[in-house]
Amino acid sequence: RRGLLLAVPFFAGFGAFMFVYALITQDRLGWSPLVAGLALAPLAAAFLLASLLMPRLVARFGRTVITAGALLQLAGLVGLIGSLSAVWPAVGAADLVAAFAVIGLGQGLVMPALVRIVLSEVPVEEAGVGSGALTTTQQVSLAVGVAVLGSLFVALAPAARLGALHAADLVL
Repeated sequence: RRGLLLAVPFFAGFGAFMFVYALITQDRLGWSPLVAGLALAPLAAAFLLASLLMPRLVARFGRTVITAGALLQLAGLVGLIGSLSAVWPAVGAADLVAAFAVIGLGQGLVMPALVRIVLSEVPVEEAGVGSGALTTTQQVSLAVGVAVLGSLFVALAPAARLGALHAADLVL
C-alpha cells in the first residue's frame, strides 16, 4: 500500500510533465510533433540504461535506489529549468539533452525499482491482484496528473507564453 501511495505522485507528475512539454514545445516553440518527440530520446535512452542497472543497484542498496532516483530526477528538472531559462525563447532540442538524460536516469531507477519492490511483497497467490492494483494506480495517476496539473498550468500560464492556447481549448 505504501508503494502504491508513492507511485501516485510519481506517475501524476510524469503525466503532467509530458502534457505540459507537448504544449510548450509544439504550441509556443513551434516544434513539430516529430521534433518534440525526438528531443525526448536522451530521456528514453537514459531510462533504458538505468533500468538495466537497477536490479544490481537494488540488490546492493535496497530501497534507497528509489530515493536516489527521485533525487536524480529532481536534479534533472532543476537543470531543465536552468537550461530553459538561459536560452528562452530560442530553445533548441540540443539545449534539453543533458537535463533530459539526468531525468531519464532518475526515472529509470525509480519506476522499475518501485514496481519490483511493490510486487515483491505481494504473496504469490495475490500476484494478479497486486499487479492489477499497481497498473490501475499508474493509469489513474497519469490521467489525474494530466487533468489536474495540466489544466492548472493552462489556466495559470499567461496567454502570451502559450500563443493561442486557452483553458477553454481543453474542454471536450
